[in-house]
Amino acid sequence: MIEEIFDRILSELDEQGQAELGDDWDEAVAGRLANLRDAYDGLTIAGREPIDYSELSTQAAYVFAYAIARAEFTYALLKRHRAALGEPIFPNQVARITSLGGGPGSEIAGIVKYLADPENGENVKSIKYWIFDKNNLWSDVCEQLVAALNKFLPIKLEYAELDLCDQEQCSMLSLSGDDLLILSFVISELCALNEKNQIEANLREIYKTIDNGAKVFYNDSDAGSFYCYFNETKKYVKGFGKISQKSEIKDKIVVNLNFGERYEEYMEEFGATPHLVSNALSKLLVRTIL
Repeated sequence: MIEEIFDRILSELDEQGQAELGDDWDEAVAGRLANLRDAYDGLTIAGREPIDYSELSTQAAYVFAYAIARAEFTYALLKRHRAALGEPIFPNQVARITSLGGGPGSEIAGIVKYLADPENGENVKSIKYWIFDKNNLWSDVCEQLVAALNKFLPIKLEYAELDLCDQEQCSMLSLSGDDLLILSFVISELCALNEKNQIEANLREIYKTIDNGAKVFYNDSDAGSFYCYFNETKKYVKGFGKISQKSEIKDKIVVNLNFGERYEEYMEEFGATPHLVSNALSKLLVRTIL
């Protein structure tokens, strides 16, 4: 399921890029693959600039190298968190989910795969999915992804712009009514920015709007600066103390995929493979106000 959907998305991006750049397209994608690798290696550099995903070549490089695996990481980690929790993650037939910094929506593909797995015992019949992302750059890709996933489970997508540095924007966001907040590979992109203190304060205000009993799924690379920053963002927020953490996974996650035709072409053309291994630190929290 996931391999076919992402292969179609990569094909669409590739065709658009070739139409726009012609013979320069392959060189642009190769450059963006290298740039993204360097950018992720440098996430802990203090005061670095945010990663720019606006170029079509950057989006194609990201979908190839990272998006498909992050969907699979979501599936694998949620499955393990569900086992640790001992009960379904989603309490209702309509799952209400928000992703901050959700980009192209990789996590919704992993969630659909998780919900479709009968071993997990979930009874979700449809999804209401909100993504809040800076500059709205990924909305077209995410809409294409959700349209394909709708064949497996009905999804209503709301994609909106949100700058986590902007106090006014963040103060207007409420997660009341949601079942799950997703923070997937977003804390690592925020923790070294010059605006990290304002972002931390804004995230705390957002967390305060989460209902008692609702859940937070955190997933990122296992780096001390990442999860220490995440812990700081929830510090002093009622209901997110030690008893709220129901599951923690600190492990190497490896996914195996059967790639589609366009992925195979990219692997041959660029001498690269998608990023299929995560030295992961993931947490499942349940807001617990006694």
